[in-house]
Amino acid sequence: MMTVYPSSLTLMIPIEPEDHQMAERFSEGCKTFSNTEQVYLTTLAVSVVKSYLKIFDIDSQIRFLKAFNHVPYLLINDQQKLTYQSVLEDESTVQIAVFLPNSLGCAFVEINEDMTQGKILGVVDSAVSQWVAIDELNLRSPEQFLSALQ
Repeated sequence: MMTVYPSSLTLMIPIEPEDHQMAERFSEGCKTFSNTEQVYLTTLAVSVVKSYLKIFDIDSQIRFLKAFNHVPYLLINDQQKLTYQSVLEDESTVQIAVFLPNSLGCAFVEINEDMTQGKILGVVDSAVSQWVAIDELNLRSPEQFLSALQ
């Protein structure tokens, strides 16, 4: 059976109060403010992708790497891993903080200013070791990302 997707798969996904509560819980154990903020925003990014995948009936579960300051990731279809980088609306450069071995890549998720919505900008296949302009990343589109999961 062939799955038919909307013509544009870049969707604004609501960030629910439960997502903020989860982000608060997971960031509580961080030692520095910058790490707390990173884990909070990354957890919101993970929540956005989890909600996005749910629209397309793709199973995913949130997991955390305690060895890497509680960095969240998604386990997709019980086997594939994907890491995340949150991007605030006004940011123009990013750096991938953690890249999981044997992962599908790193999803870049833009979070709006009041942290009520997010959208997947795309997925990069390999780690970026320095700060890089977002528009210079070789991002796979949400469409390409969904195709890779099937």
